[in-house]
Amino acid sequence: MTITENPERDERAARQEEIADQLKLSAALNEIFAKMDAGQPPTGDDGSRRAAHRSS
Repeated sequence: MTITENPERDERAARQEEIADQLKLSAALNEIFAKMDAGQPPTGDDGSRRAAHRSS
């Protein structure tokens, strides 16, 4: 398998890393990670995953 350079892919990866860093700094995912660490499913109060995403 040959690895080739792909500027578009590199740009996407850089942008995804920026977004992940912003999420970490904002603490938007702390509640979800705390639930996961406690062994609870990362869902909202009504049991849906969508609600968990909206609460962040």
